[in-house]
Amino acid sequence: MAKRGGQLHVDVSNDDEWDAVLLRDGLLVVDIYSDWCGPCSGMSANLKKIKLEVAGDSMVMVLAKCDKITALERFRLKSEPTWMFISKGKMTNLIFGTNAPEITRIVLSEVAKEQHAADTGLDQREKLEISQLHPIEVGRFEEAMLAKKLAIEKEEARRLKNIYDRKRKECMNILNNLALGVILVFPCATNKYTDCVNDFVKEASCSIFATERAEITMELLDEMFYFYDKEEPAFDEITLEEILTKKSVLVAIKGSHSADTSNFEALMCHIVYGKNSQGPPGDRYCFYEKTTCEVEDEETGEVQLLPGVWIPHSAFIRATMLRLFFHKFTENFEIPDPGPTPPHYAMVFDTNKIKDALHCMSKWPKQILHYGFFTNENPAEAELVAKSVQRLELPDYRAKRTYEEKLVMAVSKKKSELLLDLIELEPVYMSMTTEDGEKDREMFFPDDYADSLPDEELVYIEPPEEEMPEEEEEEGMEGD
Repeated sequence: MAKRGGQLHVDVSNDDEWDAVLLRDGLLVVDIYSDWCGPCSGMSANLKKIKLEVAGDSMVMVLAKCDKITALERFRLKSEPTWMFISKGKMTNLIFGTNAPEITRIVLSEVAKEQHAADTGLDQREKLEISQLHPIEVGRFEEAMLAKKLAIEKEEARRLKNIYDRKRKECMNILNNLALGVILVFPCATNKYTDCVNDFVKEASCSIFATERAEITMELLDEMFYFYDKEEPAFDEITLEEILTKKSVLVAIKGSHSADTSNFEALMCHIVYGKNSQGPPGDRYCFYEKTTCEVEDEETGEVQLLPGVWIPHSAFIRATMLRLFFHKFTENFEIPDPGPTPPHYAMVFDTNKIKDALHCMSKWPKQILHYGFFTNENPAEAELVAKSVQRLELPDYRAKRTYEEKLVMAVSKKKSELLLDLIELEPVYMSMTTEDGEKDREMFFPDDYADSLPDEELVYIEPPEEEMPEEEEEEGMEGD
């Protein structure tokens, strides 16, 4: 245990020295620090003045390097100035930060309480074990947990929104490119539907495009009903059990030139329930009625009528069923799941580095999550100038330019070559960690940032250099 400045400071750096200093009389004012950042030098003069002019021997100034002190392990690797007040081996107070007037006020208050306890023998201070969390720490911990919870909830909400947006866009792709309806034939009707299905399909000026036999699992049903918005379940319990234990048949229906396919849901209702019906049970002799099944209850012996066919009530469910059961026809219109956002950094480049940075981007366009041109590098103040190079060059955008814009990009950490090339360009800002990169990306590039960008503007592809025409050699003329 080392002493400094005429015993004004006591340095401790291990458990033995810590245990020894706790036996000292008076108020211990402990500056807790990690080796990598050092003690708080800003308060040193104030504390010395208080000790010399006010506290005297009733105050002991301690510099505690916590890296190898077990009781202080919760403060390791932290850079925030931390002050602990200890009397007779117990903690009386704890403060954080660099607010010198506030720290000075608390030190004087703690010294006064220590002197009062020494003079009167009465000590009414609430004391804690040094290993216990102080109420300030508890509050900080709860705030951190709440912030973490909110961050997780926000990330989950964003993930679910991204899934919804992708599925919705995928359904629109399928619906815009495939004019097909779909009928689900339940297992009980797979042998009887073929007797009459063609008649009802032809009557509606349609034809059977394809059929598939399928084992439907609960996972498939959950996916199928992703866009289901009704309160009542689509199937009764008996039908659901039958679907999950036996094979069903899916029938894809195509409209002819004379069929009105502008509203395919209405057209499918015509086929299944009859001309004038929009749902079950439909007309008396409709396809739905023709395919009902009689099922005997094993316990009661009662005969029940169960539906034999079902059609989706919404276009998005129809598109989802086409994707799940007629994948070979929809695969060109599906949007693959991009998976989680890869770890990334945010980088900002000055105007004179934009051309070189864009050249680096063009070599690995898929590693650039987002990019754009902003007025400055501060995400709290920066205003968007343009979302792409193409837009930056448009006359409407060119009029707004100051030619001091910053190029901001979110770069995946996957390609070290790209990161090294960009770092060599000396960005004016780069996220210290991928966690910081995530925060920066959220501020510069909100979730809907790319919604208004066509595919060709999402990434930067460097245009090929134009070849210069070869100059013809001029023949010199003697005497010219």
